[in-house]
Amino acid sequence: MMDGILGDLPFCACYVDDILIFSGDPNEHLQHLRVVLKRLHNNGLVVRQDKCQFGATSVEFLGHKISPTGVSPLPSIPLTLTTDASSIAVGAVVEQTIRGKTHPLFFFSRKLRQAEVRYSTFDRELLAVYLAVSSAFTILTDHQPLVHAFSKPGDAWSDRQQRQLSSIAEFGCSIKYTPGSMNPVADALSRVEINLGIDYNEVAAAQKDDPETTEYHTAITSLQWKDVHIGGEGRTILCDVSTGRPRPLIPKSFRRKIFNLIHGLSHPSGRTTARLMKDKFIWHGMNKDIKQWARCCVACQMSKVSRHTESGTGEFRQPMRRFGHLHVDVVGPLPPSDGAQYLFTATERSTRWPEAIPMQHTTARDCAEALLHGWISRFGVPDDII
Repeated sequence: MMDGILGDLPFCACYVDDILIFSGDPNEHLQHLRVVLKRLHNNGLVVRQDKCQFGATSVEFLGHKISPTGVSPLPSIPLTLTTDASSIAVGAVVEQTIRGKTHPLFFFSRKLRQAEVRYSTFDRELLAVYLAVSSAFTILTDHQPLVHAFSKPGDAWSDRQQRQLSSIAEFGCSIKYTPGSMNPVADALSRVEINLGIDYNEVAAAQKDDPETTEYHTAITSLQWKDVHIGGEGRTILCDVSTGRPRPLIPKSFRRKIFNLIHGLSHPSGRTTARLMKDKFIWHGMNKDIKQWARCCVACQMSKVSRHTESGTGEFRQPMRRFGHLHVDVVGPLPPSDGAQYLFTATERSTRWPEAIPMQHTTARDCAEALLHGWISRFGVPDDII
C-alpha cells in the first residue's frame, strides 16, 4: 500500500510502514515533508510523532546507519546460545538482546540416539553444545562442570570429548553458567517427545485380517520377525527386530494414515520421510509408496520453490520456400491404437501444413524414422527443423 502512495517520489523510500525521506538541505527537507504528509492525509493515514525523527543527519534503517558519508552496517549485536540436555533429547535456542529485551532467533531440538541415551550428564550437555554451535556465540549452560571443561588438560578427556571440545573451541565461543531457572526455553526443547497418536492395538487387530502378515511369517528374508507383546491383555503385534528396536509391520489399511502423521509434521522430502518411517515401521515396498505419496502432497507442491532456466525467445529467419521451415514435437502417451500410443507431429511454418505420424516409442531412432518416412519422403528435406 505504501509503495502505491509514495512509490513515485524519488526522495522517499518505504519498507512496510517505515518511511525514509532524504533531502539535500533543510529547506528542501521541509518541502519533501509537506508532500509526504499531504499524501498520507489524503489517504486517511496518520503518523505517530513519538516514533518520528525530523531533520536528522543520520538514521538507523533496516539494520544500517545512513549518513552523509554513506551507508554502513550497524555494529553486530552479540548472540547467546543457551543449551540444555535431558535423558531423551537435547535442545538449544539462539537469542539476541536488544534494548534489554531478549528476542529468540533460532530453536534446535533433537532426540538422543540409543547410544547417546547412555551418556553421562556431562556428555549429554556437551553433546547439546556440540550439535547446536555454528558461530561465535556466548554459550549459556546450566551444567557447571561444562564451564570449566575448556581449561582442563586434554589428557582428562576421552577421544570423543576431545573431538567435540576442539570443534566448539574453533568457533571462538565463550561459555558461561546460567541457573536452570533462567533456562526455560532450552530446557523445554530438550524434553520434547512427539506422540504420533497411533493405536497399536488397532494395528495388531488389522494384522490378523491382513493376508500379507501371514506371508511374512514364512518369507525368506534378512528381517527377523517376532510377536512383541503390547498392553496387558496378552495381545501381540508382529515386528521386525533385526535393528535392535521393534518395528511393527504396518497393514495396508494403516500405511497412508501413518505417512500423513509423520510427513505432516514438517513436510520433509520423500527420501527424508522414508528414512524417518523406516526407523519405526516396516512393510514391503515402503520406499516406493512413501516417495509416491510425498510427490502427491498438495502442501509440498504449493510451497515448493521451482527453479527453471528461462530461455529467451528465439529468432528465426523467414522461410525462403514452402516446406522449408518445420516445427516438430512428440505427443503422448495416448490410448493405444494399433500398437501405437505416441504421435510425432510436424507443422510447416509458411503453409501451416500439419502431419501426425503414429509411433510405438519415443526413442531418437523412432523419431528419426517418423520424420524420414512421414515427412521427408513426401515433401523433401526442410531447411530448418525446430
